Amino acid sequence: MNIIISEQLIFFLRSILLGVILGFVFDVFKILRLLVKHNNIFVFIEDILFFCISAIFSYSFLINISYGQIRLFILIGQLIGFILYKLSVSNFVVKLIVFVINLFLRTIVRPIYKFALCIFKVIFVNLTKFFIKNVNFLKKLLKNRIDIVYNFLKHSFIKNKIIDQ
Repeated sequence: MNIIISEQLIFFLRSILLGVILGFVFDVFKILRLLVKHNNIFVFIEDILFFCISAIFSYSFLINISYGQIRLFILIGQLIGFILYKLSVSNFVVKLIVFVINLFLRTIVRPIYKFALCIFKVIFVNLTKFFIKNVNFLKKLLKNRIDIVYNFLKHSFIKNKIIDQ
């Protein structure tokens, strides 16, 4: 009997750990909402996605740990783990991750973006100057080609008329 009770205690502790993991997954969606503003439709879609992910995790947990048996203490353990995570370290984790992401964006991504923008401006300005400088030359090239093709077609049409007669 001790083996069964200790085994169920391990299931319960693992279900608490799964609740903590699901709390962290929920915080990932919360961080995404903090970094990128969403409208209500996307919030709804993210909530549905979170519930699908948590259902898949819970189902896999029940299949692998308790051999597919749905036990109330396992579901209560997941709820306890989720609530403990949300009440204890959730705010700290969210603030820390948002700070790290903002720091990363400010120190690495923004300078790379500014550098790429400067290079693009230099290339765009030089190409614009080149095309403005050479636009008359290009117009002459195009005009001459059209006249040549037009005259060639006109000449061949006249030749065909003479041959037909």
